[in-house]
Amino acid sequence: MQVYDTMGRIDLEQPIAPGETFTFEIAWRFNIPPFGADRLGMDDVEDGTVFEIAQWFPAVAVYDDVHGWNTDGYLGQGEFYTNFGEYEVRITAPRSHIVVSSGLLQNADEVLTPEAHERYARALASDETVAIRSAEEVGDASSWPEGEGPMTWNFSARQVRTFAWASSEAFIWDAAGVDIPGSALTPDERVFVQATYPKEGIGTWADAVQMARHSIAFNSQMWSPYPYPVAINVNGTVGGMEYPGIVFCGARRSARSLYGVTDHEFGHTWFPMLVNTDERRHAWMDEGFNTFINIYTRSDYWESEADGGRGSARSIANRMRSDKQQPMMSFPDQIWRGRLGYLAYGKPAAALWQLREVVLGHERFDRAFHTYIERWAFKHPQPSDFFRTMEDVAGADLSWFWRGWFYSTATLDQAVVGVEHNEEKGWVFVDIENRRDMVMPVSFEVEYDDGSVEVRWLPVEVWATTNAWTAGWNPKGRRVVRVTLDPEGMLPDMDEANNEWVAE
Repeated sequence: MQVYDTMGRIDLEQPIAPGETFTFEIAWRFNIPPFGADRLGMDDVEDGTVFEIAQWFPAVAVYDDVHGWNTDGYLGQGEFYTNFGEYEVRITAPRSHIVVSSGLLQNADEVLTPEAHERYARALASDETVAIRSAEEVGDASSWPEGEGPMTWNFSARQVRTFAWASSEAFIWDAAGVDIPGSALTPDERVFVQATYPKEGIGTWADAVQMARHSIAFNSQMWSPYPYPVAINVNGTVGGMEYPGIVFCGARRSARSLYGVTDHEFGHTWFPMLVNTDERRHAWMDEGFNTFINIYTRSDYWESEADGGRGSARSIANRMRSDKQQPMMSFPDQIWRGRLGYLAYGKPAAALWQLREVVLGHERFDRAFHTYIERWAFKHPQPSDFFRTMEDVAGADLSWFWRGWFYSTATLDQAVVGVEHNEEKGWVFVDIENRRDMVMPVSFEVEYDDGSVEVRWLPVEVWATTNAWTAGWNPKGRRVVRVTLDPEGMLPDMDEANNEWVAE
């Protein structure tokens, strides 16, 4: 075996034939860092220490049909690309600890007291939050099984791209169940939603289980069923990080911040836990897709309009104006410092919102997006697989959209430059220009001299061979007194001052 930095190479004496298996064992040690790049770490709290453990064992590199062996190290902002697998994990911890993980607990009757075991079973069947271990029981020896020495917790997980876990004597442990029809890996189609947190989180974290239930149920109904039997939210030192069946959330200040990070981290269940994208190269395929679906979960939870793209169109336009622009296709470790949030989260989310709300509409977009998830669940799609699926199912050539939003640093500026009434023909003509290198469909509101108003549309194809287009129609004897481009403020237009024409 050869070792190169964090990568090891094992050369076999004989190749593995199709259908055959190769079994090997690795002995290793892992020293837990106090804080591991916001992926794992330890949090010293009043009642003990919260251990959040992830990326803690050697993993086989992904072999795909595009790059072969994926041997890129995890540098800087680049995250992870891993294989799906089945895990049988035994974690030995002090008797006073609660242990939670990516897997489903297999020996609850051994590691829980009879009372806690009854609560555990009752919580799975309940829609309301049940305290398996309350704040008053933390540190009380009667809250863990009698005996001496540590206990071993057994977990089983299937079809997961990694395995993470958490352990602490300080954990308060809440839980409830939620029905997820069609969940393939979940017994009886019911997910066991749990939250573990120290007493420092009391207040906001009392609602953590219900926040997670909402996020999981909403995304399951809107996009695809949640695929795992457990969904566990852990409060510790890690600000926000996602793993299959378990997430780490550091928020303690407010309900909005806790819901935001809870929703985002559980949203990663769909991207990249289910649709297993290469985060090392294409961060936007998990962070951006997830930020996009967060628009709708967040709006539903807070009962506000789902205006994520509309509300952020101006902010995205402002970010597009800033220096050091890069295409979204840039590898995350090669993105300018401080720009990952824009290029991997905000801009791709805005792009997908534009595609759903402006370009395709809900019906076409949703059918295509559902198909993308279905086709690539538990597989490793590339950007081209996403692009092809969306075009195939939507029945649209979207090459102009991918080019403008994903492959370039293009910006948009639509302008209305003049209105002419042709009395002889009885028509009105509106001159519109596309003054920058991004193209989008055109919507414009027309106000007539009789007070009537209508909204007219031009397809993106008008910009195929020109940057200037004249729209004409019969106004039925009325005169146009005002024209306003993008009247609902949907587009990231760089110069809104030229979006309106008013008759003198």
